[in-house]
Amino acid sequence: MNEPDLPDATDPPPLPAGVQAMLIGSSVVLLLAALTLGISIRPSAAFGIAVTPFALAAWLGLALRVQPGIVGCRVGRRRDSRAYGPWGAWALALAASLFAVATTVGVGAEIANRAIGHDATQDYEVLGKYVTHAKSTCYGLDLRSIGQPQDRLHLCVGPDTQAEAVVGRPMELTLCRSWIGEQVLSVQPANPTS
Repeated sequence: MNEPDLPDATDPPPLPAGVQAMLIGSSVVLLLAALTLGISIRPSAAFGIAVTPFALAAWLGLALRVQPGIVGCRVGRRRDSRAYGPWGAWALALAASLFAVATTVGVGAEIANRAIGHDATQDYEVLGKYVTHAKSTCYGLDLRSIGQPQDRLHLCVGPDTQAEAVVGRPMELTLCRSWIGEQVLSVQPANPTS
């Protein structure tokens, strides 16, 4: 008669549900934000200075809260796998909390920028075009702001937009700007009369 494989008292427990929820929740939020907002914000220096102390405190506080629950939990899904020691638990806690805090700050910046920002158009000269193939295909444009040559952008656009772009000619970008940063909302060939 086959006996079911019951957990042994010496088997390490699985990873705590809170850590799993933090990682899965952050991944889902990041995916939804990427699909709806587009991860395209260029944060300002003022935003970086304002948010960094709070983000670091949240990162370390979350890691301190999560780390004790990880010690002794098993690595992987098999019950016979080894358990996390204190240093491994710290590494996982720091990595998981960094991912969660970075996702929260990034998505929060995108949402806040759209809420308080104002739309503006600006012309950028096309310096080059490229195509890269990774998990998805990027039809890229290298752009330089007309009037501000130090302001450069590398954007992935749709294939039709890239086909309309001509090297040396301007493209009109619609941007959402606030003290948080700026987001690219749309890219189109510049009107020759502007």
